[in-house]
Amino acid sequence: NHYVKISTRNSNSVWQVFSIYVIKPETYYLTTGFTDSGFLKFVDTIKSRSMYNFNVNLGVDDKIITLQTCDDAGTKRVVLHAKLIKLSEK
Repeated sequence: NHYVKISTRNSNSVWQVFSIYVIKPETYYLTTGFTDSGFLKFVDTIKSRSMYNFNVNLGVDDKIITLQTCDDAGTKRVVLHAKLIKLSEK
C-alpha cells in the first residue's frame, strides 16, 4: 500500500499515491484550475509518466496533491502525485 499521511493543526489526511516519476525541471505537473475534461487529461498525462502502475482510478471530483524533490544529482525532479482518500478534522 502506498499512502501519504499528513497532519496539520486542524486536520489529518490520507492520500493514495497514483504516480511517481523522475523528470527534468518543468512546471506542467504544478498546473491548477482545470475544466473537468482538462483535469482528466492532466491525470492521464501524469499517470502515464509513472514508473509504476498503482491501479488507482481518479474522477473529476477527486482532490490531488503533488510532492516534488530533487534527485541525488540535483538536476532532475522526483515527483509524486496522490489522491485524497480520508480527511478528518481535529
